[in-house]
Amino acid sequence: MTAARDEQPGLDDLGPSALLDALAVVDRRARQAEADKLQIAYQWAIMHPATAETGTSTWGGDSFLLTDESLGGDGCPGVEAFVAEPLAVTLEISPASARQLIADALDLRHRLPLCHGMVESLKVPAWKARRVATATHHLSREAALEVDRRLAPRLKHAGPRVIDKAIAMVIAKHQPDQQAEAEQAATAGWEVTLFTPEAPVFAGSSELHITGDTVGLTRLYKYACRQAKEAGKAGDDRPLGARKADALCGLVGGHPPVVEEEPLGDVTKPPHPTTAMTLYVHADLTDLLDEPVAVGEVERLGPITTTKLHEWIAHTRVKIQPVIWMDTGQTARPEPSVDRHDPPERIREQVILRDKTCVFPGCQVDARRCDVDHIEAYNPNGPPGQTAPSKLACLCRRHHRAKTAGLWRYWRLPAHLPDHYVWTGPCGITARA
Repeated sequence: MTAARDEQPGLDDLGPSALLDALAVVDRRARQAEADKLQIAYQWAIMHPATAETGTSTWGGDSFLLTDESLGGDGCPGVEAFVAEPLAVTLEISPASARQLIADALDLRHRLPLCHGMVESLKVPAWKARRVATATHHLSREAALEVDRRLAPRLKHAGPRVIDKAIAMVIAKHQPDQQAEAEQAATAGWEVTLFTPEAPVFAGSSELHITGDTVGLTRLYKYACRQAKEAGKAGDDRPLGARKADALCGLVGGHPPVVEEEPLGDVTKPPHPTTAMTLYVHADLTDLLDEPVAVGEVERLGPITTTKLHEWIAHTRVKIQPVIWMDTGQTARPEPSVDRHDPPERIREQVILRDKTCVFPGCQVDARRCDVDHIEAYNPNGPPGQTAPSKLACLCRRHHRAKTAGLWRYWRLPAHLPDHYVWTGPCGITARA
């Protein structure tokens, strides 16, 4: 028996359900310990307020944060200089880490009350809330409160990518000029570089790295994929990657393209793009008409200014999607439904926009990569209206298979509840998403 098992002699005797129960107990203890640590750090901070005699503790020296402000962000009370060192010694961590702990504790209490409440109630582990606190530290208190309002309801099931993307979106909304500056500055980093390994590694292959406009490069990539697919249909049995590379090389000579480009037609008119691409941009129509810079959101990517959006529209086919009513379950407006298995595009789009990701607890697969599943199996001989938004949900292929295999079951709760789905699985597991 290993040393780890010697510390937990009873684990060998536990069954599957009991072992999961033990894991839940350990996790709750760990969450409580981290919440207590934040609470103690906060109490230590307010026990040592900044005064004219003590001075104010600041980031500096070996700090990794580029600011000379007090440890807490805008709206937090100041603390005395060198307040972090005793915590650092006690916890056996660096002074910079101790300063960060105090800063996060202050920010959560004074700038992110909803996220703080979720840590205190043990609904989320402290690391999630601290990630939000660190990322929003430089924002005004007003902007931090907006991040708190938008992100807290999603924090329970959000992973690092979802947290970071949500924060970036709110920051861009509050600071559109900085987002515009970042987009302009990014063009300075556009580059095309060729790397050719030397002998004895060289075997006739090189690497081309391109950094450029997202729309332009996406169209180029789509072109390569389309050409490679058609080459495969024509009998080219080389690996897909080789066919993609060959398609791009064919643009400047060598192998002719497999797929003919669309004719330009009347040369007095600007040609339509020959390689279509799809981007889902969420923005208010009024933002597109206003003179000041506004910010929208590109699904899967993040914030975008209307200035950059105008640039893309000028060279890209655009489809305007009307606003989809998302509150059919809470108003007198009738819910759309059809009497067939496959939902029409409008219902499918409503389900995708509502769920955003796979609805299995903790799964972060984007809804647009998911199957739209009937929560209750569709019955061809059943009642009408079985295919409606409230009876559908987004499941990634993995969790769709788990449901189909009977390992897991789920149902949808009323829309006004914070968690919309209840799942049951092996060993009597029940979880909400």
